Amino acid sequence: YGVVSFLMNFANKAVFVNTGFHSVAAILFLQFLVTIASLRALRALGVVHFADYSCSLARELALPSLMYSFNVGLSLNALEHLSIAVYQVIKRLTPLATVVLARIVVGKKESVWVHLSVLAIFVGTVVTGLGDLRFHLLSYACGIGSVVSQCLYLLHIQRSGIKHSVLTMMYGNSFNCLGLLLVQEVFSGAIASAAAHPEIATLNLWLHLGLVLTLGVVLNFALFLCTTQASALTTTVVGCLKAIFSTLLGFFTFGGQPVTFLLLLGTFVNTAGALSYMWIRYCEKLARQLPSRKDDPHESDGMAQAELLASNATSDPAPQDNALVEEGRLVKE
Repeated sequence: YGVVSFLMNFANKAVFVNTGFHSVAAILFLQFLVTIASLRALRALGVVHFADYSCSLARELALPSLMYSFNVGLSLNALEHLSIAVYQVIKRLTPLATVVLARIVVGKKESVWVHLSVLAIFVGTVVTGLGDLRFHLLSYACGIGSVVSQCLYLLHIQRSGIKHSVLTMMYGNSFNCLGLLLVQEVFSGAIASAAAHPEIATLNLWLHLGLVLTLGVVLNFALFLCTTQASALTTTVVGCLKAIFSTLLGFFTFGGQPVTFLLLLGTFVNTAGALSYMWIRYCEKLARQLPSRKDDPHESDGMAQAELLASNATSDPAPQDNALVEEGRLVKE
Protein backbone atom coordinates (compact mmCIF):
# COMPACT_ATOMS: atom_id res chain seq x y z
CA TYR A 1 0.00 0.00 0.00
CA GLY A 2 2.79 2.40 0.88
CA VAL A 3 4.48 2.09 -2.53
CA VAL A 4 1.27 2.32 -4.58
CA SER A 5 -0.11 5.20 -2.51
CA PHE A 6 3.19 7.04 -2.95
CA LEU A 7 3.04 6.60 -6.74
CA MET A 8 -0.67 7.45 -6.88
CA ASN A 9 -0.16 10.97 -5.54
CA PHE A 10 2.33 11.76 -8.29
CA ALA A 11 0.27 10.05 -11.01
CA ASN A 12 -2.83 12.08 -10.12
CA LYS A 13 -0.82 15.29 -10.00
CA ALA A 14 0.67 14.46 -13.41
CA VAL A 15 -2.81 14.25 -14.92
CA PHE A 16 -3.71 17.72 -13.61
CA VAL A 17 -0.40 19.37 -14.57
CA ASN A 18 0.62 17.60 -17.79
CA THR A 19 -2.78 17.28 -19.49
CA GLY A 20 -4.91 20.04 -17.97
CA PHE A 21 -7.65 17.48 -17.31
CA HIS A 22 -9.31 18.57 -14.06
CA SER A 23 -12.55 16.56 -14.01
CA VAL A 24 -12.35 14.72 -10.69
CA ALA A 25 -15.81 13.19 -11.23
CA ALA A 26 -14.77 11.72 -14.60
CA ILE A 27 -11.56 10.25 -13.15
CA LEU A 28 -13.47 8.60 -10.30
CA PHE A 29 -16.21 7.38 -12.67
CA LEU A 30 -13.61 5.68 -14.88
CA GLN A 31 -11.83 4.32 -11.80
CA PHE A 32 -14.89 2.54 -10.45
CA LEU A 33 -15.83 1.23 -13.91
CA VAL A 34 -12.34 -0.22 -14.40
CA THR A 35 -12.41 -1.77 -10.92
CA ILE A 36 -15.74 -3.50 -11.56
CA ALA A 37 -14.70 -4.68 -15.04
CA SER A 38 -11.33 -5.97 -13.80
CA LEU A 39 -12.87 -7.94 -10.94
CA ARG A 40 -15.55 -9.47 -13.17
CA ALA A 41 -12.94 -10.45 -15.78
CA LEU A 42 -10.72 -12.10 -13.17
CA ARG A 43 -13.71 -13.95 -11.71
CA ALA A 44 -14.73 -15.17 -15.16
CA LEU A 45 -11.22 -16.57 -15.61
CA GLY A 46 -11.46 -18.33 -12.27
CA VAL A 47 -8.63 -16.34 -10.75
CA VAL A 48 -10.66 -14.77 -7.93
CA HIS A 49 -13.98 -15.42 -6.19
CA PHE A 50 -16.35 -12.95 -4.54
CA ALA A 51 -20.07 -12.49 -3.92
CA ASP A 52 -22.37 -10.80 -6.42
CA TYR A 53 -23.66 -7.30 -5.83
CA SER A 54 -26.99 -7.43 -4.01
CA CYS A 55 -29.43 -5.17 -2.20
CA SER A 56 -28.26 -6.45 1.19
CA LEU A 57 -24.61 -5.80 0.32
CA ALA A 58 -25.49 -2.35 -1.00
CA ARG A 59 -27.26 -1.46 2.26
CA GLU A 60 -24.46 -2.83 4.41
CA LEU A 61 -21.83 -0.80 2.58
CA ALA A 62 -23.97 2.30 2.04
CA LEU A 63 -22.45 4.45 4.78
CA PRO A 64 -18.83 3.34 4.19
CA SER A 65 -19.26 3.98 0.45
CA LEU A 66 -20.60 7.47 1.08
CA MET A 67 -17.64 8.32 3.32
CA TYR A 68 -15.21 6.69 0.90
CA SER A 69 -16.59 8.78 -1.96
CA PHE A 70 -16.16 11.95 0.07
CA ASN A 71 -12.62 10.91 0.94
CA VAL A 72 -11.33 10.24 -2.58
CA GLY A 73 -13.24 13.14 -4.12
CA LEU A 74 -12.01 15.70 -1.59
CA SER A 75 -8.47 14.31 -1.78
CA LEU A 76 -8.32 14.81 -5.54
CA ASN A 77 -9.80 18.29 -5.29
CA ALA A 78 -7.17 19.22 -2.70
CA LEU A 79 -4.32 17.76 -4.76
CA GLU A 80 -5.46 19.68 -7.83
CA HIS A 81 -4.35 23.05 -6.41
CA LEU A 82 -1.81 22.08 -3.72
CA SER A 83 1.76 20.92 -4.14
CA ILE A 84 2.34 17.32 -3.12
CA ALA A 85 4.51 18.53 -0.23
CA VAL A 86 1.76 20.69 1.30
CA TYR A 87 -0.87 18.06 0.52
CA GLN A 88 1.05 15.48 2.55
CA VAL A 89 1.40 17.90 5.46
CA ILE A 90 -2.39 18.24 5.57
CA LYS A 91 -2.94 14.49 5.26
CA ARG A 92 -0.78 13.96 8.33
CA LEU A 93 -3.60 15.50 10.37
CA THR A 94 -5.07 12.01 10.39
CA PRO A 95 -3.80 11.06 13.89
CA LEU A 96 -5.38 14.22 15.30
CA ALA A 97 -8.71 13.37 13.67
CA THR A 98 -8.63 9.76 14.86
CA VAL A 99 -7.77 10.74 18.44
CA VAL A 100 -10.64 13.25 18.53
CA LEU A 101 -13.14 10.89 16.89
CA ALA A 102 -12.13 7.96 19.11
CA ARG A 103 -12.77 10.13 22.16
CA ILE A 104 -16.16 11.28 20.85
CA VAL A 105 -17.38 7.92 19.51
CA VAL A 106 -16.18 5.47 22.19
CA GLY A 107 -14.73 7.69 24.90
CA LYS A 108 -11.20 6.38 24.33
CA LYS A 109 -8.60 8.38 26.29
CA GLU A 110 -5.04 8.76 25.05
CA SER A 111 -1.82 9.44 26.93
CA VAL A 112 -0.32 12.90 27.36
CA TRP A 113 2.43 11.94 24.91
CA VAL A 114 -0.09 11.09 22.18
CA HIS A 115 -1.81 14.44 22.74
CA LEU A 116 1.51 16.27 22.51
CA SER A 117 2.46 14.51 19.27
CA VAL A 118 -0.86 15.24 17.54
CA LEU A 119 -0.68 18.81 18.82
CA ALA A 120 2.71 19.15 17.11
CA ILE A 121 1.19 17.80 13.88
CA PHE A 122 -1.65 20.33 14.11
CA VAL A 123 0.63 23.30 14.91
CA GLY A 124 2.98 22.29 12.08
CA THR A 125 0.07 22.24 9.63
CA VAL A 126 -1.11 25.71 10.70
CA VAL A 127 2.41 27.16 10.40
CA THR A 128 2.80 25.54 6.98
CA GLY A 129 -0.41 27.20 5.83
CA LEU A 130 0.82 30.59 7.08
CA GLY A 131 4.03 30.16 5.09
CA ASP A 132 2.42 28.82 1.91
CA LEU A 133 2.71 31.49 -0.80
CA ARG A 134 0.19 29.52 -2.89
CA PHE A 135 -2.35 29.24 -0.09
CA HIS A 136 -5.69 28.06 -1.48
CA LEU A 137 -8.42 28.03 1.18
CA LEU A 138 -10.80 25.68 -0.63
CA SER A 139 -8.03 23.13 -1.23
CA TYR A 140 -6.99 23.22 2.42
CA ALA A 141 -10.64 22.70 3.40
CA CYS A 142 -10.92 19.76 0.98
CA GLY A 143 -7.74 18.22 2.38
CA ILE A 144 -9.01 18.46 5.96
CA GLY A 145 -12.40 17.13 4.86
CA SER A 146 -10.74 14.11 3.23
CA VAL A 147 -8.87 13.36 6.47
CA VAL A 148 -12.09 13.43 8.52
CA SER A 149 -14.11 11.37 6.03
CA GLN A 150 -11.36 8.76 5.68
CA CYS A 151 -11.14 8.53 9.45
CA LEU A 152 -14.89 8.01 9.77
CA TYR A 153 -14.87 5.47 6.96
CA LEU A 154 -12.17 3.24 8.44
CA LEU A 155 -13.44 3.63 11.99
CA HIS A 156 -16.88 2.51 10.83
CA ILE A 157 -15.43 -0.50 8.95
CA GLN A 158 -13.44 -1.57 11.99
CA ARG A 159 -16.33 -1.16 14.46
CA SER A 160 -19.25 -2.40 12.36
CA GLY A 161 -18.05 -5.99 12.15
CA ILE A 162 -18.72 -6.25 8.41
CA LYS A 163 -17.89 -9.87 7.51
CA HIS A 164 -17.13 -9.95 3.80
CA SER A 165 -14.05 -10.83 1.81
CA VAL A 166 -11.78 -8.01 0.67
CA LEU A 167 -12.83 -8.46 -2.97
CA THR A 168 -16.55 -8.52 -2.12
CA MET A 169 -16.20 -5.25 -0.22
CA MET A 170 -14.18 -3.73 -3.05
CA TYR A 171 -16.73 -4.85 -5.66
CA GLY A 172 -19.76 -3.68 -3.69
CA ASN A 173 -18.14 -0.36 -2.78
CA SER A 174 -17.36 0.34 -6.44
CA PHE A 175 -21.00 -0.19 -7.43
CA ASN A 176 -22.24 2.02 -4.60
CA CYS A 177 -19.80 4.81 -5.42
CA LEU A 178 -20.66 4.57 -9.11
CA GLY A 179 -24.31 5.10 -8.20
CA LEU A 180 -23.44 8.15 -6.08
CA LEU A 181 -21.48 9.64 -8.98
CA LEU A 182 -24.39 9.12 -11.36
CA VAL A 183 -26.71 10.94 -8.95
CA GLN A 184 -24.21 13.79 -8.77
CA GLU A 185 -24.00 13.82 -12.57
CA VAL A 186 -27.72 14.52 -12.84
CA PHE A 187 -27.22 17.82 -11.02
CA SER A 188 -23.72 18.83 -12.17
CA GLY A 189 -23.11 17.34 -15.61
CA ALA A 190 -19.39 17.21 -14.77
CA ILE A 191 -18.68 13.88 -16.48
CA ALA A 192 -20.43 14.90 -19.71
CA SER A 193 -18.50 18.19 -19.69
CA ALA A 194 -15.22 16.28 -19.45
CA ALA A 195 -15.91 14.78 -22.87
CA ALA A 196 -15.41 18.25 -24.37
CA HIS A 197 -11.84 18.51 -23.05
CA PRO A 198 -9.49 19.57 -25.91
CA GLU A 199 -7.16 16.60 -25.31
CA ILE A 200 -9.87 13.98 -24.87
CA ALA A 201 -8.77 12.12 -28.02
CA THR A 202 -5.01 12.43 -27.50
CA LEU A 203 -2.65 9.60 -26.59
CA ASN A 204 -1.01 11.78 -23.94
CA LEU A 205 -4.20 12.08 -21.88
CA TRP A 206 -5.10 8.40 -22.07
CA LEU A 207 -1.58 7.27 -21.16
CA HIS A 208 -1.82 9.42 -18.03
CA LEU A 209 -5.33 8.19 -17.26
CA GLY A 210 -4.31 4.59 -17.91
CA LEU A 211 -1.55 4.84 -15.31
CA VAL A 212 -3.92 6.42 -12.77
CA LEU A 213 -6.65 3.84 -13.36
CA THR A 214 -4.21 0.91 -13.08
CA LEU A 215 -2.71 2.20 -9.86
CA GLY A 216 -6.20 2.97 -8.58
CA VAL A 217 -7.37 -0.65 -8.91
CA VAL A 218 -4.31 -1.88 -7.02
CA LEU A 219 -4.66 0.88 -4.43
CA ASN A 220 -8.32 0.08 -3.78
CA PHE A 221 -7.46 -3.58 -3.25
CA ALA A 222 -4.60 -2.66 -0.90
CA LEU A 223 -6.85 -0.30 1.05
CA PHE A 224 -9.56 -2.90 1.67
CA LEU A 225 -6.96 -5.58 2.39
CA CYS A 226 -5.24 -3.39 4.95
CA THR A 227 -8.54 -2.40 6.53
CA THR A 228 -9.09 -6.01 7.52
CA GLN A 229 -5.56 -7.43 7.79
CA ALA A 230 -3.06 -4.71 8.75
CA SER A 231 -1.25 -4.66 12.05
CA ALA A 232 -1.37 -1.35 13.90
CA LEU A 233 2.38 -0.88 14.11
CA THR A 234 3.08 -1.64 10.45
CA THR A 235 0.30 0.72 9.43
CA THR A 236 1.84 3.59 11.37
CA VAL A 237 5.41 3.01 10.17
CA VAL A 238 4.52 2.58 6.49
CA GLY A 239 2.16 5.56 6.46
CA CYS A 240 4.65 7.84 8.17
CA LEU A 241 7.60 6.89 5.94
CA LYS A 242 5.50 7.19 2.78
CA ALA A 243 4.35 10.68 3.77
CA ILE A 244 7.90 11.84 4.54
CA PHE A 245 9.27 10.68 1.18
CA SER A 246 6.28 12.19 -0.66
CA THR A 247 6.79 15.52 1.11
CA LEU A 248 10.50 15.69 0.29
CA LEU A 249 10.01 14.80 -3.38
CA GLY A 250 6.97 17.08 -3.60
CA PHE A 251 9.16 20.15 -3.05
CA PHE A 252 10.90 19.50 -6.38
CA THR A 253 8.24 18.07 -8.72
CA PHE A 254 5.43 19.57 -10.83
CA GLY A 255 6.58 23.14 -10.39
CA GLY A 256 7.82 22.54 -6.86
CA GLN A 257 6.77 24.61 -3.89
CA PRO A 258 7.96 28.18 -3.12
CA VAL A 259 10.00 27.83 0.05
CA THR A 260 9.58 30.20 2.99
CA PHE A 261 10.90 30.00 6.53
CA LEU A 262 7.42 29.40 7.97
CA LEU A 263 6.69 26.68 5.42
CA LEU A 264 9.91 24.82 6.24
CA LEU A 265 9.36 25.29 9.98
CA GLY A 266 5.78 24.04 9.76
CA THR A 267 6.78 21.02 7.66
CA PHE A 268 9.54 20.15 10.13
CA VAL A 269 7.24 20.42 13.18
CA ASN A 270 4.51 18.47 11.40
CA THR A 271 6.92 15.68 10.43
CA ALA A 272 8.47 15.58 13.91
CA GLY A 273 4.99 15.18 15.38
CA ALA A 274 4.23 12.32 12.97
CA LEU A 275 7.49 10.53 13.83
CA SER A 276 6.81 11.01 17.54
CA TYR A 277 3.32 9.59 17.12
CA MET A 278 4.77 6.56 15.31
CA TRP A 279 7.30 5.95 18.10
CA ILE A 280 4.69 6.34 20.86
CA ARG A 281 2.43 3.78 19.19
CA TYR A 282 5.37 1.40 18.88
CA CYS A 283 6.18 1.77 22.61
CA GLU A 284 2.53 1.20 23.50
CA LYS A 285 2.42 -2.02 21.52
CA LEU A 286 5.67 -3.18 23.08
CA ALA A 287 4.34 -2.43 26.56
CA ARG A 288 1.17 -4.44 25.89
CA GLN A 289 3.11 -7.48 24.74
CA LEU A 290 5.99 -7.54 27.22
CA PRO A 291 3.99 -8.69 30.28
CA SER A 292 3.02 -11.93 28.58
CA ARG A 293 6.66 -12.60 27.74
CA LYS A 294 7.85 -11.90 31.26
CA ASP A 295 5.59 -14.65 32.55
CA ASP A 296 7.87 -17.19 30.88
CA PRO A 297 10.91 -17.80 33.14
CA HIS A 298 12.85 -19.46 30.34
CA GLU A 299 13.17 -16.30 28.26
CA SER A 300 15.18 -13.22 29.00
CA ASP A 301 13.95 -9.70 28.43
CA GLY A 302 16.44 -9.28 25.60
CA MET A 303 15.15 -12.34 23.80
CA ALA A 304 11.56 -11.17 24.26
CA GLN A 305 12.30 -7.81 22.70
CA ALA A 306 14.17 -9.42 19.81
CA GLU A 307 11.24 -11.70 19.04
CA LEU A 308 8.79 -8.82 19.26
CA LEU A 309 10.83 -6.83 16.78
CA ALA A 310 11.05 -9.85 14.49
CA SER A 311 7.28 -10.36 14.58
CA ASN A 312 6.71 -6.68 13.79
CA ALA A 313 9.07 -6.88 10.84
CA THR A 314 6.98 -9.64 9.26
CA SER A 315 3.62 -7.96 9.75
CA ASP A 316 1.15 -7.84 6.89
CA PRO A 317 1.44 -4.95 4.43
CA ALA A 318 -0.39 -1.90 5.67
CA PRO A 319 -1.80 1.38 4.51
CA GLN A 320 -1.24 4.57 3.91
CA ASP A 321 -1.50 7.84 4.35
CA ASN A 322 -1.87 7.10 7.69
CA ALA A 323 -2.40 5.69 11.02
CA LEU A 324 -6.08 5.46 10.21
CA VAL A 325 -6.51 1.72 10.27
CA GLU A 326 -4.28 1.62 13.28
CA GLU A 327 -6.58 3.92 15.18
CA GLY A 328 -9.65 1.99 14.15
CA ARG A 329 -8.05 -1.23 15.33
CA LEU A 330 -6.91 0.29 18.60
CA VAL A 331 -10.40 1.63 19.25
CA LYS A 332 -11.85 -1.78 18.55
CA GLU A 333 -9.40 -3.40 20.97
